[in-house]
Amino acid sequence: MTIPAVLEQKGMEFIKWLKERKEERLKARIEESTNLEFLKQLSLAKQGLASARENFNFATDEAMTDYYIYMIKAEETKLNYFISLAKKENIKNPHIFTQYADFCNERS
Repeated sequence: MTIPAVLEQKGMEFIKWLKERKEERLKARIEESTNLEFLKQLSLAKQGLASARENFNFATDEAMTDYYIYMIKAEETKLNYFISLAKKENIKNPHIFTQYADFCNERS
């Protein structure tokens, strides 16, 4: 094999390697962005639950009490869904899960 042919082959291999690396980085960025959005939604669900609990504490009539009981149950269900999805997808953010564990311990 001549030197120009070897150089051309090595150049093509290098270009292929660069393209693969670029694709890998793009996939990693997309996955990270998806994880961050998911964690944001998980955090919002946690905040919604805290808000519903706080509002329940200040409900003054039976209809509002019933409404906040429903909201608390709905927010708990949403939060549990997000947590099970995070476990399934192996999405981790110890800070959020620690806060949730603390929150559950306060309820007990």
